[in-house]
Amino acid sequence: MRSRRERTILLFVTASLLTAGLSITGIAYGGKGLTLTEEVRSSIEKAFPGAEITGTEKERWRGQEVTEVELVARDGNSYEVYVSADGTIQKIELEDGWFK
Repeated sequence: MRSRRERTILLFVTASLLTAGLSITGIAYGGKGLTLTEEVRSSIEKAFPGAEITGTEKERWRGQEVTEVELVARDGNSYEVYVSADGTIQKIELEDGWFK
């Protein structure tokens, strides 16, 4: 049985490693919604390097299940990006209208 101090240290180290892992990816994630798959995360990072993800959820778009990723790009614009399971970006919507 671990002591309370050991559990506290273990919790702190685990939280630090998780935070470092998210920082290494180059994407800030606010933690709202789904955990992104590697394919989706990689596509978002390539299309929007340094973006802050503000939310995620599953959607249906043109009969296909996609992950909707809400983000704020480095230029300050907000986007909704629909990404298929294989990482293909299906739609990019600027906050006030269509982008792609």
